[in-house]
Amino acid sequence: GNGKKIEDLSAVSLADVVRLILRCR
Repeated sequence: GNGKKIEDLSAVSLADVVRLILRCR
């Protein structure tokens, strides 16, 4: 239910942050 949605959001956020860091490099 909600727990799953929150997990998905967290995963997406983390991936976005990693992508931004890789782009900066």
